[in-house]
Amino acid sequence: MVRALIATYILSGILLAILSFALFKFRLPENQVNLAVCAVYILSCFFGGIIAGKTMRTRRFFWGLVLGTLYFLFLYLMSLAQKDGVTEDTKRLLSVLAMCTLSGMELTVSHLREEINNERQNPHHNEDSKHSLPHDP
Repeated sequence: MVRALIATYILSGILLAILSFALFKFRLPENQVNLAVCAVYILSCFFGGIIAGKTMRTRRFFWGLVLGTLYFLFLYLMSLAQKDGVTEDTKRLLSVLAMCTLSGMELTVSHLREEINNERQNPHHNEDSKHSLPHDP
């Protein structure tokens, strides 16, 4: 999980560096920069959720949620450290929280759908392996 969180922060740093270069080179308007920053949050948490889901292997939905929440908390604490309190409005803060947590969970939702579909196709496959008794030689 820690590895996934670190990878998420590294990806964010890379994407934000690219964004800052684009801002400098192309003089992007503020609304495009805000949109790009939201895209960085979503992409970073999405790929972090993929890594967390593959690492944890169980309750992937939950770990994707945890990753997105921890990512948001880090962003929130960094903004508190740079400013004297929170100056962003609550609506913006909640939208960033939603973007981070939901994008962290996205892979796990699609994986959950895949598991459900596999279970529907082979309903007795897992039951047989759970309840089978060892055979005597």
